[in-house]
Amino acid sequence: MNRRAFLSALACAGAVRLAGHAAAPSGRPPNILLLYTDDQTFDSIRALGNSEIRTPNLDRLAAAGTVFTNCYNQGAWHGAVCVASRTMLNTGRFLWEACAIEKQLKDEAERQRLWPQLMRQAGYRTCMTGKWHVSGVTPAQVFEDARHVRGGMPATCEEAYERPRADGSDPWQPWDTSRDGHWAGGKHWSEVTADDAIAFLQAPQPRDPRPFFIYAAFNAPHDPRQSPREMVQAYPPEQLALPPNFMPAHPHKDVIGCPHTLRDERLAPDPRTPHTVRVHRAEYYALVTWLDAQIGRVLDAVDAAGHAPDTAWPDRLLFTHVGRWAPGSAPDAAQYKTCAVRTARYRFVNHTELYDMTADRKQTRNIAAEHPDEVARLRAAYDDWWASVRPHLENEAPHDVPLQNPYKTAYWQQFGY
Repeated sequence: MNRRAFLSALACAGAVRLAGHAAAPSGRPPNILLLYTDDQTFDSIRALGNSEIRTPNLDRLAAAGTVFTNCYNQGAWHGAVCVASRTMLNTGRFLWEACAIEKQLKDEAERQRLWPQLMRQAGYRTCMTGKWHVSGVTPAQVFEDARHVRGGMPATCEEAYERPRADGSDPWQPWDTSRDGHWAGGKHWSEVTADDAIAFLQAPQPRDPRPFFIYAAFNAPHDPRQSPREMVQAYPPEQLALPPNFMPAHPHKDVIGCPHTLRDERLAPDPRTPHTVRVHRAEYYALVTWLDAQIGRVLDAVDAAGHAPDTAWPDRLLFTHVGRWAPGSAPDAAQYKTCAVRTARYRFVNHTELYDMTADRKQTRNIAAEHPDEVARLRAAYDDWWASVRPHLENEAPHDVPLQNPYKTAYWQQFGY
């Protein structure tokens, strides 16, 4: 096995061990509730530092779980970034691999290789509700239960664009249910998605002991930015701060091909004004808070149904190893080099150093001597993990390689060197 294959084996072994440590207290596989939002900016959650917005239920998820604060979107192969994101999620492939297989998703589904199908094969009851936006296959083909499947975004209308107007008038009211959009069908789509998840949770399953996998994909807070009147009134625009990077127009909009004629750009007049930006932020915050309330309903239903102990995952272990050792040699000498075990609180490094990541994120103080029991636990866990991957580890023999990189040689030759 070469180093590239080793990294693949390392990733697979880590995922398997992660699942093993994520077993619910009952000993059965944990219930899985995926809450998926659309077009939600990273700083629209109070727990992550935005003191203007109210998101008590997203805050309690953040407090009880893990928050990734350094994640980046890989991009997309066309304007709807959500298509790429959802295709990657449901195929397990990175961006351009997902792009390459997008036209063969029907075949992937027939071969039972999409994520929901793999969950069912693993013994889960599967349910999907809300936004899908994956090409070539429908939720009904890959989930046991599919409800209120939505498209990429709610239908909108011209009154939602180029507003509020320069003369102070505004034809748009987020709570006007006659505008359809999120209100199409008579009930806000965020409520419907929550209703579906709750109904699946509460449905009697006397003869089905399987754990559940719920894929609840909200369309909010994607525009049109609609929510009940009381949500909007909770955010007076004049009381909201402007973003610190506010500008009337993006300085590079022409270079990057972002004219005002683009649909998203037309939501507000050009150039932007402080008042316009505050109005749109208020309506966006209102939609997020309404979404948060629906997420709270789902979480409460999980608690009421007695699923919380089997849905909240306990502490898990993440194993890392750089995988470098002398070419052609056995890996055992490198077993404890450049390795680590990570828990929610601790990071155990090179089998000797222990750091408290909640109090010392820069890892300046080794506290191994103060926590011998934790050190012993993590050492044993790492040794077990190493034993599980060791049979698959070998190293490629050294190859004859030129002393000078041929691409570097060709580069300098073009300049006469």
